[in-house]
Amino acid sequence: MDVISVAERFDHRDSAWQAWLERLRGGARTYDEREGPCHLYVVADSRGNPGINKLLEQVPGLQWASLWRDSAIETYSDVAPYLFAIERGALDDARSLPHRLIRRLWREDPAHRMLTWMWSPFSIEMLGEHYRRYCTYALPDRRQFYLHFYDNRILARLREVWTPAEQTAFIEPCAEIWYTDRLLGDVTWTNESVVRTEASEAVPSLSVGQHQQLIELGYPDKLALHLRTTCGVRLDHLTPDQLYHSVSGLLERAGTYRIRSEGDLLTYVMCGVLSAPDFDEHPEIHDRLLAVTRGEAQLAEALSAVSDHVWDAIREESTRA
Repeated sequence: MDVISVAERFDHRDSAWQAWLERLRGGARTYDEREGPCHLYVVADSRGNPGINKLLEQVPGLQWASLWRDSAIETYSDVAPYLFAIERGALDDARSLPHRLIRRLWREDPAHRMLTWMWSPFSIEMLGEHYRRYCTYALPDRRQFYLHFYDNRILARLREVWTPAEQTAFIEPCAEIWYTDRLLGDVTWTNESVVRTEASEAVPSLSVGQHQQLIELGYPDKLALHLRTTCGVRLDHLTPDQLYHSVSGLLERAGTYRIRSEGDLLTYVMCGVLSAPDFDEHPEIHDRLLAVTRGEAQLAEALSAVSDHVWDAIREESTRA
């Protein structure tokens, strides 16, 4: 399916798209009034925008590049992140291929978490070199890990983990970065001191503490994905965001019972997702969980001893609520 022939099956989102387009135009006007040019770039994660590498090839004259270029995973072009430029005139020309491209990407990803918008006065080559470095990070012991910062959820976690200096280093070639937060709100990250970055092969580093914090911040998403795979159709009634918030709340409740191991956390959260988030308030279950807290029982054994009648009653009460 090419860019031009995309079926107009998202008409109900036209007003939202027009509002977003006007925001882009407003940003362009703002930078037009300042000294020097400022270009609009988009980073699109193929995992949320399947086939984007093929779409980019169909737009004549479009400047684009893979952020995985020259890396060990460069050949995985179907799941790579791509950086591309949108010319100012394309925002006003609804028939142009670049305009249709960003409209399609925006419409096909309702949460917009796999799209990041950047305003920068520098070339796509310089921007690409800068952000390719951030596709991995290293620990003090030289171990390296892939970093999917182009997933807005991970970018938000990184901003919690990074020091102010590390945040500045990431954004320094951009005047602004726009992305979507967990609650689907628009985030504007502004940089008052735009700096041309020098080419470097140095891999950004995190301390062991930052690495652990990043893992912990991503644990609810990891667990939600595991549950979606394990429970299948039983979770079809929950959207990804609903499941995430349910998992996050259940992890917090598990902490009150000193449940810490990964296996026990999975057991507790699965019980809550499949029955009710406050299942622990049922008198029988609450007593069993207190026994777990005191070290008098193992979680799996304590919950497996609960009768089907009790679980049915909890689910029925949750449904009525």
